[in-house]
Amino acid sequence: SAYKAKDSVRLMKYIPLALKDTAHHELVLQYLSETYQQMNDTSNYHKTLCEGFDHYPLSSFFYPHLIEYYSGRSEWERALELTNRAIREDSTQVMYHLAKSSILLNEGDYDRSFAISDSILQTNDSIPEANLYAGLAKFNQGVTLDKRNRSANYRKTILNYYRDALPYLEKYRAMQPERKDTWALPLYTIYLNLNMGKQFDEIDKLIRK
Repeated sequence: SAYKAKDSVRLMKYIPLALKDTAHHELVLQYLSETYQQMNDTSNYHKTLCEGFDHYPLSSFFYPHLIEYYSGRSEWERALELTNRAIREDSTQVMYHLAKSSILLNEGDYDRSFAISDSILQTNDSIPEANLYAGLAKFNQGVTLDKRNRSANYRKTILNYYRDALPYLEKYRAMQPERKDTWALPLYTIYLNLNMGKQFDEIDKLIRK
């Protein structure tokens, strides 16, 4: 009742007793973590989420909230460690593998990120995020190489990265047309570099709207 009323004082009063209820222990930890979040008590929020994941690694609550916590702070190594633990608990969960691909993408480990997403797509090619991460992994490799090496010797390799990224990003666009903020600029860059005039003109108008 205190949780539903958002009465943190009363909730904290009864938490020690509630945590002794083994039948509802997982739920109480959820209530407690959300209350800490509402109180802006970041330290105890994180601590409670970790305790929840330790006890209930297959819960649909603790892992996503911890990943959000680490991602918001760009703590990618901790996010990767958590995700590897989750995969060891249940390697069949596509969500964990997608998260790992995303984390590696943010760490700049583009080859491993691509390999994971591409592997997912071999089984199910209708997952938007897998197409996005695979496309961005190849795209980012091209952008990174282009920034570091402006000489003509690398131009062919850069363009090949963009060509590899293109089908994944176009498929993601088709599946998530409302996510223009995600796919528009990468596709703009690819169309420009590959001299795809018709496609470039279309997306240029789209971006300028």
